[in-house]
Amino acid sequence: MCGIAALIRVRHGLTRNECMGEGEDCRGSVGLSDGSLEEWSATPPAGLSELDISDFALDLRRLLANRGRGGYDSLRFSVDENMGESVLEEGGEEKKVEVEFHGYRESAARPSITSRRLLSSWASLDGRESSIEGALLWDGEDVGADFLERISLCAAVQGGIEPCELIRLMSSVEGPWSMIYYSMRERAIWFGRDARGRRSLLVGSVRGDSDDRLEVICVSSVAMHRAGLAIKWSDVDTRGLYRFDVCQKQIKVCPWPEKGGLRFRIDLCRSAQRPMDLDQREVSLCSLVDELLRLLRESVRLCIFPRGGALASSSDWSADDAHADVAVLFSGGLDSTILAALVDLELPSCHSVDLINVSFGSESEVLETPDRLNATDSYRALCAASPDRPWRLVLVDVSKEELQENLPRITSLAYPSDTIMDISISAPLWFASRGSGVAASVSSKPTCGWAPYRSRARTLLVGTGADEQFGGYGRHRVQYRKNGWEGLQNELNKDVARLWKRNLGRDDRVLKDHGRRVCLPYLDERLMSWVAERQLCDLVDMDLPPGEGDKYLLRLLAKRLKLGPASTLPKKAIQFGTNIVKQMPRGRGTDAFVL
Repeated sequence: MCGIAALIRVRHGLTRNECMGEGEDCRGSVGLSDGSLEEWSATPPAGLSELDISDFALDLRRLLANRGRGGYDSLRFSVDENMGESVLEEGGEEKKVEVEFHGYRESAARPSITSRRLLSSWASLDGRESSIEGALLWDGEDVGADFLERISLCAAVQGGIEPCELIRLMSSVEGPWSMIYYSMRERAIWFGRDARGRRSLLVGSVRGDSDDRLEVICVSSVAMHRAGLAIKWSDVDTRGLYRFDVCQKQIKVCPWPEKGGLRFRIDLCRSAQRPMDLDQREVSLCSLVDELLRLLRESVRLCIFPRGGALASSSDWSADDAHADVAVLFSGGLDSTILAALVDLELPSCHSVDLINVSFGSESEVLETPDRLNATDSYRALCAASPDRPWRLVLVDVSKEELQENLPRITSLAYPSDTIMDISISAPLWFASRGSGVAASVSSKPTCGWAPYRSRARTLLVGTGADEQFGGYGRHRVQYRKNGWEGLQNELNKDVARLWKRNLGRDDRVLKDHGRRVCLPYLDERLMSWVAERQLCDLVDMDLPPGEGDKYLLRLLAKRLKLGPASTLPKKAIQFGTNIVKQMPRGRGTDAFVL
């Protein structure tokens, strides 16, 4: 499933700003520390009538529908004002809290809402008037038909979910995910996202304009944002799972076990001399490249074959054999070219691979953007390294007029990320995911003719996370020059820690608007843990010039894979590489973007 949302209508006020630590009773609370819910936790704005709320829900469903094209499921239920028992909505007497679950699924074979009482068949609720034990909205890989049962087994004897057990269960789930879960036993709604924040999940609230006792809380993969709509949205923080007590009308957070994040090691790097001579270091680096290659191959393999060996096929798109099942967001730079080469190692050679490249400007300008020039060179290198692979370079050229036409939708998807920099990153991602442009005929020869083409690849690989972990940004070099290894260490730690807030939620909303399954191989848990255990001086060598010392270990891997010029290309930010920066309004990147 790719698009989930829960709308909760609450009367008589809502209590916020409460936190629940691991091992605490659900009824005990302490003050909410700084996090993404703070802005939202203020009194929400007024301005929605009952009719507006219905329209809002319908508009939200339209946005969600683009994320999952396999079908739609919904569930409505109420919690009785006096008894607190969950029943399916059947009209009549007004209830205290009314809840709607909406889910759009990626495959027609897999319902988006799973209920405990129909667990065995992964079936959604059938609409009969009866009590439910639990219902799960899940945006992530298939975790198996017993997953809801495992959540239910976390319930304490007294009838509520023990926070420690649920946190342990959810923290053991690998890969990107977000979830919304209703537990009838404790009459609570749990919601959250994986600790890395690789799936989008937002929370917002608004009061009714005719009844100030009515408040609508929305937890959703996307934000319904338009002019005049008085609703505040925030990214759900990744520090734990949030729990909404339906009867007490309180929201608390249960933190993850201390995960520490990436703390790059520099103890040996501080030494005046290398810890080994040059021959030993060469052997050590060779071994590190071997291990990096193994981990990245495993990560890419999981992207291509997510369900026990079955290719994530484009058959849901009614594609024919001429279309690829796998695509790479392809700037032609180091990170994306490595991903393309690893796809080649894992995918049978009979399958074509789409390499999607985006440029902005006039017909002449798009030919000279840095990303277009790099993509052409790296495409040739891939064809030479793997001539049996049917590579397809997809060129997406975006004119100023086409950009302006689609900016309202792109800004709505990116929201609440709304700066000039946010939109200058979001627009290339959105057009790349759409995959509509021209392509060379599938061939090992890079000089074939061009024809209109729209990629139908089910899976899109994106290189997010490589720069943050391997020292790819110019500011990393600046910190090293100013403050040595400690300065570089602090900057990398900060970049990784804020990825969820600055990049991942926004990118997930934008990239999935075209119904693709988006994978981030560089943010695989095993790879990130391995990187965190390495000495920083084995990952980067800032004494070497740009294009050599930054992302040093990745560059050694690129040379191992015979990727030619990509192994020495310096970092070029997407807004400059695609030339969209020339289409953006003047101002600082942190200024608010105004249409």
